[in-house]
Amino acid sequence: MMEKQHYNQEAEEAVLGAIFQDNSLLQETIINEAHLFFEQHKILFSIMKELHEKELPIEMIQVVESLKRKGQFDAVGGLRFVARISECVVTTANFKHHEKIVLDHWKVRESIRKSGELQNILANQKDFEKAQTILQDIEQIQTHSRKEKFSLRDAMVEVYEGMQQENGELTGVDTGYVALNVMTSGLQRQNLMIIAARPSLGKTAFALNVAKNAAKDSVDKSTGEIKKGAIVSIHSLETPTNDLLKRMICAEGNIDASKMR
Repeated sequence: MMEKQHYNQEAEEAVLGAIFQDNSLLQETIINEAHLFFEQHKILFSIMKELHEKELPIEMIQVVESLKRKGQFDAVGGLRFVARISECVVTTANFKHHEKIVLDHWKVRESIRKSGELQNILANQKDFEKAQTILQDIEQIQTHSRKEKFSLRDAMVEVYEGMQQENGELTGVDTGYVALNVMTSGLQRQNLMIIAARPSLGKTAFALNVAKNAAKDSVDKSTGEIKKGAIVSIHSLETPTNDLLKRMICAEGNIDASKMR
């Protein structure tokens, strides 16, 4: 029941209708059948892709013929459905906006589905490696978005200007560890950092310290202005939340952790 609440029929129809108006949008969109909620929309999108691959125009007559040939004409609602979709938008100006609405609802549905799988694994205390994979899948779902085209020349100019402005300062988030900052210039956007070591060598403590340091406000040495700390999210498959909080409290207050047990 919950899944049925996470869709927008009008946005899905607007995306399909815009493709009728401008066939080139099919090449630009990152949407595919899996992102659509309604079965007739999935079928129509599949027909559109097939016509595009055959270099045929995506228009009502071609779509109707393809649906009939595949025996799917009645399944989508017949001529009335195809005609309504082909005429549901008068402009493609809002295509990206409607595309984003469709994607956002898909992200919610997929995240709910993946979270259910994760809950089942954790409840049965099995296959924790698969649980980690599911967490990564959820993260990829949330970052799934349109990739805009860019000019290589403009990108290189932007990178060069950024390097000039750095002037030896951290470009990322301060980890609180000088040696690590020197190697990485701080925690960078879109970078994945993996900490690996044998059990009981302090991986969790180190990660918590980095998280705490990243979240702290700091003072800009050149301007004296206070820089807000980063927003940090911590996910743990093994250590309970209360234990993590106790560790952070002990580290912040220089308290012997053994006395908190």
